[in-house]
Formats: sequence, structure tokens, C-alpha cells
Amino acid sequence: MTRFLIMFMTLAGLSATGAAQTVWGIEAYSDVCRVVFVEDENRIGQGTIDHLDEGCRVGPFERYAVGNMGEVRFLGASGDILMSVMPDGAGYDGYVGDGDPVTMSVMRSEPARRYSSQDRARPPARPSYAAGGVGKATAPECVRYYDSRQCAQDHDLGMPGSRFDLLPIETRARMNKRFMANLNSSVEGQIEAGVCVEVRNCTERMIDEEIWCEVDHDGDWSWILKQDAQYVYAGAGCG
Repeated sequence: MTRFLIMFMTLAGLSATGAAQTVWGIEAYSDVCRVVFVEDENRIGQGTIDHLDEGCRVGPFERYAVGNMGEVRFLGASGDILMSVMPDGAGYDGYVGDGDPVTMSVMRSEPARRYSSQDRARPPARPSYAAGGVGKATAPECVRYYDSRQCAQDHDLGMPGSRFDLLPIETRARMNKRFMANLNSSVEGQIEAGVCVEVRNCTERMIDEEIWCEVDHDGDWSWILKQDAQYVYAGAGCG
């Protein structure tokens, strides 16, 4: 019970002092939106959601409720569940109502302020990863291929094609296959370097500067990390 009370307090921003509030970043649909959770005075783990960013694609949510095992449900005006996330490491992972993956993590504690659509901060860089190894976070002059360390060409950067017409991708490193588009998700196997795989879906995690793709390999679908802030692990197209 104590653990969940602490989680509720952190989520609601009640652990912050003075004018500072805990600002959470919700990432979905290749967009990041900052919100503050305002807990109801007489309801632990329930309250309203204060949106700090103007014109976000994520939402609109009006209320939240924390359930079993720390699940956070995002509710619309009529009380419908529009999104749900579960604790995962230092943040939360889950899905929007239409099935798109979503993540939520603490961005900072700061005095409350509003952001226009032109005033959104660039998400911070994260360390790079391939098949589970941890790299040192730096600010490279270009995003490089993981195998050759040469600067990646434009056609291999970003999404492999358009959102509704995704190209196959070819791995340039031995990659972990994961159940979800997250480095903390369970590993379901590996793909060797130089393998061409079909792509069903890709998602861009702007907070982490990562692009994940759901690929077909050995008869099943799983997620691999295509690119992060430092490296391209799989290029667009094959051959």
C-alpha cells in the first residue's frame, strides 16, 4: 500500500515543493506532450490533467485514475478510457485506444508554464543501444551507421518510407527482437546483421530520439530499434 501511495504522490506532482510541479512527457503519434497531474483533494490517485502544450496530437484527456498495479487510465469528458499505461522502469508504457504505443516519463520539475506549438523543447538525447549493449551518450556531428561508423545517408534516416507505405529494412547490427517498442521490453529473440525484413509498423519515440519498427522475422512479428540519436541499426530498403 505504501508503494502505491508513493506512486500516486509522484504522479500527481505532490512531492514537488513550492511553485514547482512534476511535468510528465506523454509520447505517441510521433509527438510529445507535457502534462501535469492535479490530484483531487479527497480522492487519492484520481484527478484532472493539465495540458501545458498547445496543439498536441495526444489526447484530449480530461481526467486520470490510477488502478491496480499502478495502471494509469486517461479518461475523456464522458469517462471513456482513451489511453492506459503501466509502470515500466522509471516511466510508463502502454497503448492509446486505437492500439498505437505510448510512453510516459518525467521530463522535469518546474514552475507551471504554457507552451505554444512553436515553443516546444527538443527532447534530450539518450545513450545508444544495439543488441543490449550500452553506449556513451554524446552529441555526434551526424547520425552514423552502427557497423561502419560512417555518416548515414538521408534515405536511411527516419521512418523507412511514408507512414502508410513502409519499406523493408535491412539490419546493420545483430538486433534484439522485443515484445514492445521499448528497450525495457522483454527480448523475444535476435536478428543477425544483413537480414532483410518486412515492416508492418514504425513508431518514433521523440523523448528518447528512437525509431522502432515492427518486423516479420521467423514467422512472427516483433519490434527492433531502427535508429537512435547516434546510430542507424537498420537501413531503409534491402540489397
